[in-house]
Amino acid sequence: MFRGRYKAILVDKEHYLLEVLRYIHRNPLKAGLVTNLNDFSWSSHKAYLSNAKKWTWLQKEVLLSQLTPVISKQKSAYLDFILLGETQEVENFYSLKNLPSILGSSSFKEQIKEKFIFLGNRVEIPESKALAPDVDKVISNVCEH
Repeated sequence: MFRGRYKAILVDKEHYLLEVLRYIHRNPLKAGLVTNLNDFSWSSHKAYLSNAKKWTWLQKEVLLSQLTPVISKQKSAYLDFILLGETQEVENFYSLKNLPSILGSSSFKEQIKEKFIFLGNRVEIPESKALAPDVDKVISNVCEH
């Protein structure tokens, strides 16, 4: 949010979506804009803790259910999760000068590479070079063949 120009990233829903939510919601604290997350007006953080009808547009159920399936415990689980702070992995990811286009496990990244390898190294898609197979994988396939 405060890094400059917006850049979309592909996120592994199963393992990293909640981490990104936490990173985004904690950004005002890290930037020194507030000392309490509830004081930042431009965040959906309050919506995750609220039952107010003004927040019905926000699809928060999927993320809250990842924390716990028990609806009555979701808000408290969310708050506990947010207060833990970012993981070192997510902190490292967002600290990179050239932010990668994919955040996820190694297997998730491999699935994406395999699915979109047909895009090749296209000029109009600057990050397409990240879809290229690893050198070791090429060598292994050539040797196997």
